[in-house]
This record gives sequence, C-alpha cells and structure tokens, in this order.
Amino acid sequence: MFYTYLWIREHDGLFPTGTPYYAGKGIGRRAFVKGSHRFEPPKDKEAIILQEWPCEEDAFVAEKLLILMYGRIDKGTGCLHNFTDGGEGTAGRPCLASTRAKIGNSHKGKPGHPNSPETIAKIRAALIGIKRSEETRDKIKANHRGMLGRHHTEKSREKSRESNTGQRRSPETCERISAAKRKKEIL
Repeated sequence: MFYTYLWIREHDGLFPTGTPYYAGKGIGRRAFVKGSHRFEPPKDKEAIILQEWPCEEDAFVAEKLLILMYGRIDKGTGCLHNFTDGGEGTAGRPCLASTRAKIGNSHKGKPGHPNSPETIAKIRAALIGIKRSEETRDKIKANHRGMLGRHHTEKSREKSRESNTGQRRSPETCERISAAKRKKEIL
C-alpha cells in the first residue's frame, strides 16, 4: 500500500499549531519512523495524516500536490521543511543482486573494510596478550553457554506438545527425524 503523509506541528513558534511541517510519500512504516528523514516524526501518532493510493505513481503526484499546496520554508512559499518538490525516490525496493555484488566487491581489500588484511591484522594484534581475570573468563563462558544445559519446564513442554498435535508429516520426514534421533543416541 502506497500512501502520502503529513506530519502535523504540535508547536514550534514559527507556524501555528496544527499546520503540517513535512509531507512525504511512503510504504510500510515510513511515516512513523525517523529513518532517513531529517526531522523527527510527531511523538503523538494522531498528528500523522495518511492518504492511501492505489499505485506509487499516484502517491508521487499527490506528494507533489501537497508540497505545492502547503509550500516550502526554504523557498519562502509555505510551512513545510521539505527540501524538494517531491515525486522522486523509490518505495524501498532492494537493489538487484548484481548491483549489491558490485558494491560489495568495490569495497573489498580497502583499508577499514571488515575483511581487509589490515583490519584482520589489527584485530589479531589487539587480541594478543589480553589478560583476563578468572572472574571475567567465567562470565564469558557463561554467556557462551546460552541454552546448553538448561531444561524446559513442564509447562513449556506441554505447550510444545499441544502445538505439534495434529501436524501431519510425510513418511520421508518421519524417517529423517527418526534417523537423526538414532544418530544422536549413538553419539
């Protein structure tokens, strides 16, 4: 679902309370989070006005209209903090896999990249000679254990049994599960 949104002023001294301070086009949670916005969304979600549109093109046209109607502060034409006239951008579509690969490959081997030889050497050098107290080592070990050695309560086991009741598994799946259990018992 594409939409346009207005963020409504609570008070800022420049413009009256209840006037919009930002207009945008979004999808998903865009209107409710700071994300790449330069300004914070209103704390009160009631101060966000949404209008749904059937397609992205319609939402872009509506965004342009809102910005034109309310005007921009930087142009001296209105009350919005927008720096563009709207109608640009995308709906958060991810890059093509080939584009992501090109971007990733362009950074490999550069100083500061997580996998560069320089970075790996710095990490190794920093780790050599670290002396930790027995107490610190015990804390680290405890954190690494996670769920190992812990047992589920009878209540959690019952919930698990209930959630699995009525599930139908193929004979192949049942055989794989049985084989895995037999292998585990041998070890």
